[in-house]
Amino acid sequence: MVQKIKLFTILLLFAFLTPFIFSDSIENYKITQEVNLNEQVKIFGLFQDSNALNSNVLCSFYFLTDQNRLIDRGNDIYTDGSGYFSNSFIVTEPDFLRDNNYTARVVCDNAENTAEFQIMQKRTNEQFLSQEFDFMTNSDNTNGVLSVGFALLILIIPILIIWGLWKVFT
Repeated sequence: MVQKIKLFTILLLFAFLTPFIFSDSIENYKITQEVNLNEQVKIFGLFQDSNALNSNVLCSFYFLTDQNRLIDRGNDIYTDGSGYFSNSFIVTEPDFLRDNNYTARVVCDNAENTAEFQIMQKRTNEQFLSQEFDFMTNSDNTNGVLSVGFALLILIIPILIIWGLWKVFT
């Protein structure tokens, strides 16, 4: 009976430790740290499989905000014969805003790794106003913009009438 308990304990311990000892990993993960808009973020690394099956493994690329919200996806690629992967992605507005930090996550099989990069260009008032104008004139947003505009008119017109009457009679 004691032998069975020892054997069961050893098997149970091995079952819990196996994922930590024999797990997939992404090593030597590198990314362009500082990038300007309309330029490429370059990503590369080495996928290491616990069973030494490093080649032809599908890797997916995700771009996230600093709050871990998904912005965009890069093209999925396969590792080469040694397990290396490399990919590039062009960052553009309005998805990627100037002077912000973002995270690039790569997932290969059961392994994943992340690294941060920063958009280096500063935002000017012109870009800010252009982005706001694009938002207001986007066909998906016009109903909301018009609703808020009409609500403001309904509030402003009576105030202007009362103000005008007050100016006339005082």
